[in-house]
Amino acid sequence: MSEIIKISSEVIGTEKTNSVNARELHQVLDIKKQFANWIDIQINSLGLEKNVDYIVYEVKGNGRPQKEYIITTDTAKHISMASRTAKGKEVRNYFIQIEKEYKTLIENPNIHELSGRVGGLTRSNNEL
Repeated sequence: MSEIIKISSEVIGTEKTNSVNARELHQVLDIKKQFANWIDIQINSLGLEKNVDYIVYEVKGNGRPQKEYIITTDTAKHISMASRTAKGKEVRNYFIQIEKEYKTLIENPNIHELSGRVGGLTRSNNEL
C-alpha cells in the first residue's frame, strides 16, 4: 500500500504513540477551509483533548508564528470519518490497513522463532 500520509511516533501526554501532522491530514483530505479554522472546529466538535488526542507547538517561519498540531492516528481516523467524504474514508482505511500490517509484523512467529534461536545461541556461548 502506498503511503498516503506520513505516520511518525511522538510523545503525546505521557505515552509514545503513532501520530500524524494535522496540517498534512488537512491537505490529504482536500479540505477547502483555512487550516486554523478547520482544526479549531475539529477540536471543539469532536471533543478532542490536548495532551491526550493531540499536542500543539509553534513554528517560527518567515512571517508570524504558526501553530502545528500533531494528532494521534486514532484521532486522525476519527477526523477522517467525520469528514464524510470519499477521501476521508480512504484515509481512515489507510490507517486501519497500516495498523493491521504492524500487528502482523509484531505477531509474526518468525520473529519469536529468531529470538528463541538467539537466546539459545547466547546460552550455548555462555556455557562454552
